[in-house]
Parts: sequence; C-alpha cells; structure tokens
Amino acid sequence: MRAMRATCVPSAGDHSILSSPSSHPASQSSSLAAGPKARAARNRRPRIIDTLAQARHFQHLIDSGQVKNAAQLARDLNLTRARVSQILSLLLLAPEVLDYVDNLKGDEGQMFLTAKMLLPLVKLPREEQVRRCTLCVAYSVTDLQQRMP
Repeated sequence: MRAMRATCVPSAGDHSILSSPSSHPASQSSSLAAGPKARAARNRRPRIIDTLAQARHFQHLIDSGQVKNAAQLARDLNLTRARVSQILSLLLLAPEVLDYVDNLKGDEGQMFLTAKMLLPLVKLPREEQVRRCTLCVAYSVTDLQQRMP
C-alpha cells in the first residue's frame, strides 16, 4: 500500500472523481468481478465511513463536556491517545473530501480508501487535499482494474 501515496500521475478525467462518485470508473464494478467475494465486498459499507462517524462522535463527546479531552476519551474507550488523535484528525480534512467519503457506497468498489491513506492529507492546504485524494482514488481504481483477470 506504500505506493498509494499521492505520487500517482493524474489522467485527463481525474478532477471529477470527488464531485460525483457514481461517475467514477469503479462505479461500474459489476463488470470488474462477479464472484461471491466481490459481490459481498460491493454490498459492504467502506470502513472509512464508520471511522469518520466515530470521529464525529468523539468530537461531540468532547464538545458536550461528556469527556474532558481526547486523553480521557482514550482511557475510557481503552484506546491509545495516538489512535484517538488519528481518528479526530480526520475531521480536519477538506469539506469536499469529507463529503466524498460520506457518499461512498460499497457497490462503487471503493473499499480501498482508508484512514491511513487520508491522514497525511490533513497537513496540506484544502485544494491540495482534494487533488491528492482524487489522485489516490484514481490510482487505486487503475491498480484494481489491472489486477482483475
């Protein structure tokens, strides 16, 4: 997975990936694979959606005063402080990236967009976050299509 660090080269149509997930090449995933495991993967929600929901819940607990801070939250949930910080950091992503993640569906074949892939983007300016997320999604879809028989 190291190769998926936004080092990929954009193709002509990559700029529209974040704006409309259904127009993405992965949305035609039914033509990519038809086995039982592939069908199950398409019906499953991407894990990043649950992680982002968890981040929003953590932030709500802190904002509402139910927990004092992220360190207390980590102790209460038996997680490391680093993991809680990683999860909360996802909320610093550009709104366009967050909207794209919120609208992912399992049948679009985008199960490969992960928190590990998105976390480095948090430190970048908004426009660069969107560009690199677009590149990572495009690169991953191309890589997935090349691996299919």
